[in-house]
Amino acid sequence: YSVIVTNTNNCVAKDTIVVSIQGFAPTANFTSNIGCVNQIVSFTDLSIPPSGNTISDYEWSFGDTASPTNTSTAANPSHTYTNTGTYTVNLTVTTNSNCEQSITKIINVYPVPTAAFAIGTSCQNDSTAFLNQSTGITGYSITNSYWNFGDASPSATTSITSPKHVFTNATIYTVKLLVTNTAGCKDSVYKPVTVNNQVKANFTNGPACLNNSTLFQSTSIIPPSGSATYSWAFPGSTATVANPIKTFTNSGVYNVTLIVDGNNGCISSITKLLNVYLPPIASFSIPSFCAKDTGSVINLSNPQSGIISSYN
Repeated sequence: YSVIVTNTNNCVAKDTIVVSIQGFAPTANFTSNIGCVNQIVSFTDLSIPPSGNTISDYEWSFGDTASPTNTSTAANPSHTYTNTGTYTVNLTVTTNSNCEQSITKIINVYPVPTAAFAIGTSCQNDSTAFLNQSTGITGYSITNSYWNFGDASPSATTSITSPKHVFTNATIYTVKLLVTNTAGCKDSVYKPVTVNNQVKANFTNGPACLNNSTLFQSTSIIPPSGSATYSWAFPGSTATVANPIKTFTNSGVYNVTLIVDGNNGCISSITKLLNVYLPPIASFSIPSFCAKDTGSVINLSNPQSGIISSYN
């Protein structure tokens, strides 16, 4: 290269230097995942060296001047931004021929949502309610909720905002909630849920006949501790034992309800229809007959309800 200069007096001077072309400059480029505050942002180098060369040096500046980790010389570094906003990221790459090129890109760092939820009482083989209490920042609402209930059931995951789930074993599970906002930023939270032993009310009863004692027997499923309490509701009376006896003074169809409290937070109830029948009326007559004659007995019994099934 040479330069010739002339002044106003028409004096001329010339200088010449030799420039050595060491090689071709690389093509600098990079990409990154979405920027979310207080979460790792990963940068991936996409730079291309000239044919026959390699990239030997990287110089990154993340535009986060207040951070002590604002720069890096790694090929694919990461950086955590502690404030939302717009940052200017610069990458300079140098080849083994000492040729370099730089590129600058803008990265936006968005707010993240806060994942939170509450759990209702959890009972084995019954629905457990989960209340999604997650919150977003104004302008960045929550768009998706992902649940994992930690068991092996076909319904172990769901995207319902506030779901219900049935656990089939009485144990402790770890439940995860992952929420995503409109910017694509995510937050997750884990909580243990203690599934209490199953309580399922059920009962059988003996024949219910007017003015006769009827035995009711609880066949309920209760916790292994056996500390359940019982609450029976009959027409006109109640009972609190497991197997009560009731005498009905009127025939008809009645509701009988049993509520079983497992004293572990789990309660179950069942209501059954009970037919109280009129008992049969036993009666017979014997017409007059003579000695050594065969007498006859006339059955006058009245079943009142149903049919008479046996005689004694």
